Formats: sequence, structure tokens, C-alpha cells
Amino acid sequence: GRAVVFGPHTTNFRTDVELLLRERAAVLVADANELGTVVASLCEDPLARQSLGERARSVIASNRGATVRTLDRLRSMLGAP
Repeated sequence: GRAVVFGPHTTNFRTDVELLLRERAAVLVADANELGTVVASLCEDPLARQSLGERARSVIASNRGATVRTLDRLRSMLGAP
């Protein structure tokens, strides 16, 4: 439930980043200067900070269990018990 801010190097978790950005649940910054600006803005605006955090929490909650669902689907496709 916290505001999520990250930089441009997100190759290892690109799908998660796209999901968070699509749902306006995170802020992508280009560099340290922009990071400072965004963090200062969030510190000054508790409502924006809370809203961003709540959207992030919602995105994560709605995607919980994805590993189990994927494994169940693979088991059914492979005929595994």
C-alpha cells in the first residue's frame, strides 16, 4: 500500500512494470532529478501518495495466486496428477 516509484532499468520485471503503469499504480522516472521531483511531490501530497499506494496494493492483490493458477493450467495440459 505504498507509493511505488522506479527508474528506467526494469528489464527483469517488464511485465510487472507494464501492469503497474497501465493501472496508474506506479511512477516511472527517467533519472535522479526526476526522482527527486516525484518524491518531493508525493511527500507534499498525502492524498496522491495514498491513492498511488492503494492502486499498487489493488494491482498486487488482483494478481495474487498467478503462480498457482499457472501450475494448475500446466498440470491439466500435461495430464499430470
